Amino acid sequence: MISKDKPVIYYSHPIRGANGEQSTRADMERNCNQAIDNLSWLRWACPHIEWWCPGANDLGFQLLMEDGRINIHDVLWADAEIIRRYCHGILCHGWDASSGMVMEYDLATSLDLPRLWITTYANLCKEWGKFNENVMSLCTLAKERFSERIADSTR
Repeated sequence: MISKDKPVIYYSHPIRGANGEQSTRADMERNCNQAIDNLSWLRWACPHIEWWCPGANDLGFQLLMEDGRINIHDVLWADAEIIRRYCHGILCHGWDASSGMVMEYDLATSLDLPRLWITTYANLCKEWGKFNENVMSLCTLAKERFSERIADSTR
């Protein structure tokens, strides 16, 4: 469940990556595992933010896709609804950028959500000094957006 007590930032990352439908299950697992490692770092560095990470919640979708019960468009629809309904910002980390990430970033732009796109280095922890200031600025803007939504809902 997504927290209603603090701002939520969607951590967009590659799952299939630039290879798209040509990606193997090993490619997807590697990308999701890297995202989960980064998620741990983000939660440690920014505990005042709820981070939503698709890769940490993707196994069920992957199993349904493998069985032909859903397709990539269904998954991307669900991701878009999470951004639209629950998120106050988005961090796109495109070490192997995908069309899904572009869609998520474009949606955040259309919703005027605070956003940041990082294009290098799969491991955030090792390169944190290069991104710290920008990520903290994103967190501040997301917190402001969260506060605005709380104020709007009490009117």
